[in-house]
Amino acid sequence: MSTSDLRKNDWLYIKILSDEPGVVIGGEEMPSLPPSMSAVLNTNRSSNRSVSNMGSSTVQEYELPQSKYVIQGQRSLNLTVLP
Repeated sequence: MSTSDLRKNDWLYIKILSDEPGVVIGGEEMPSLPPSMSAVLNTNRSSNRSVSNMGSSTVQEYELPQSKYVIQGQRSLNLTVLP
């Protein structure tokens, strides 16, 4: 991890997750794939491409403007979005 990948302690970060599973291929997250695509990626033929499953997938990440305060800790908020 480089220093540019580290999160700053005077910024607020928001990450929206979906409980739909996804996969990571070579470090690249592929969220909410259709089940047929996940099955193809998880076959023995593709196992040499470093495919790993994720229990949830990232929908969006936000970085809010710098604060004049030091921010520490984390909080989670579970929401159910109805159609």
